[in-house]
Amino acid sequence: MRFVYIMSIFPQIFPQGGCMNSNKLAMTVEEAAEYTGIGRNTMRQLIEWKAMPVLKVGRKILIPTDVLIKFISLNQNVNLRDKREIHKIS
Repeated sequence: MRFVYIMSIFPQIFPQGGCMNSNKLAMTVEEAAEYTGIGRNTMRQLIEWKAMPVLKVGRKILIPTDVLIKFISLNQNVNLRDKREIHKIS
């Protein structure tokens, strides 16, 4: 049920009944910010706070798509700018 709700919130990620918009396993910070509507600076702050696991390839930071979706579903109705409210993903 929760997944269906997430699909309705982010139709750009899950168009037409759940198919991913791209075949990417991970997104850059900028792509993740665009898909979720979270600002780039807030996304970077979440990464700095280690709210979600990321991959670092040189200077590039990649956020696994499944981790991003799980993070969003766990943090509904949470102020993402308040470190104390965030539910971290290990």
